[in-house]
Amino acid sequence: MKQEEWAERLNNHLKNYQQEPTRDLWEGIEASLDKQAKGPMRLMVMRRWLMAAAIIGIIFGGTYLLWHHEVPPQPQITEAKQAHKAEQTDKAPEKFIAQAEESHTIAAKTTEQHVQQTMVEEETDVQQKEENALPDEKSTIPQEDTPSPQPHRPLPSEPKVDYQHTERQQHQPLRLTIGLFAQGNTNDMNSRNGVVMNTNIMSRAAATRAYLLNYEERESHDQPVSFGLTIGYPLNKWLSVYSGVVYTKLHSSFTTLMLKHQIVRNQKLHYLGVPLNLQAHLVQWHGIGLYLTAGGQADWNIKAESNTDGIDQVMDKDRMLWSVGESLGLEYRIIPQLSLYAEPGIRHYFNNGSTINNYFKDKPTSFNLQLGLRLNINTTK
Repeated sequence: MKQEEWAERLNNHLKNYQQEPTRDLWEGIEASLDKQAKGPMRLMVMRRWLMAAAIIGIIFGGTYLLWHHEVPPQPQITEAKQAHKAEQTDKAPEKFIAQAEESHTIAAKTTEQHVQQTMVEEETDVQQKEENALPDEKSTIPQEDTPSPQPHRPLPSEPKVDYQHTERQQHQPLRLTIGLFAQGNTNDMNSRNGVVMNTNIMSRAAATRAYLLNYEERESHDQPVSFGLTIGYPLNKWLSVYSGVVYTKLHSSFTTLMLKHQIVRNQKLHYLGVPLNLQAHLVQWHGIGLYLTAGGQADWNIKAESNTDGIDQVMDKDRMLWSVGESLGLEYRIIPQLSLYAEPGIRHYFNNGSTINNYFKDKPTSFNLQLGLRLNINTTK
């Protein structure tokens, strides 16, 4: 028998053959899918919790050490001193009047003593003339010396206190810091995968995921670029709080390959963020400072753009992004009012649950580098 005849008979024999799947087939497929999905999901959740716990521990630990650091006491004006100063100020005119009256009284007494001394000297001269006219016996009688009045010495006046100068010395300078910076992440993000088969076709195949042949999707996310303006307020000698405004731009491209054709979609997202950070000054030496910064930031998507093969499309805005970060900064003071700084750090973005894909979705935790200038402004309290 020829091979072709045997194949034709076998095909005719199995043409109407059917076999129903067992009842346990789909249960086994679902169980295997659940096991494959739970493993990566548990690992991802565990990594996020560990990262959040480490960041929170570092922030609270640094804050605890700084708050328990001994700060040298600074001179302050108590309420009792202020009341005494006000009382002395109110009594100053009365004191000058009393001193003037006292000086007038002393001058009157001095004049009276001078008149009495003159009268005593005249009486003494008269007595001496009379005694010279008497016999020598009376002249031998010793004469009592009258005490000569001592010149009056004015009382020393109380030293004057310049209260205005004292108040100027007690005013302490307060340093406000204004900064301009630029920030970028360390690398780009590129990924590629196949195009998933239609769900209707997948239902006919016993496979968890099937891809179309010669179809592919590619994603490319450029490095985020940020520019910001910050202002700092010192809480004490070692700790400051910073806030401001930060602008961030994200650019991504999505390419779909189909045989010899491709579709390219460009996406641009513009965010405006508000940070809130605590900065702890660790070392200050000859114009060089080392400090630690930690805090959070909220970013709002103010504009979203989408363009497919040169045609603009309407795109919904992304939801608000929350992030936490930490950095180690090195500052060099060029002049007392201006300094240059660099801050390498790490930042983690939480998933906001939106369907818009961007750099922070593919890589939520990444390293960044911030460079900027700080302007120190001295004011008084």
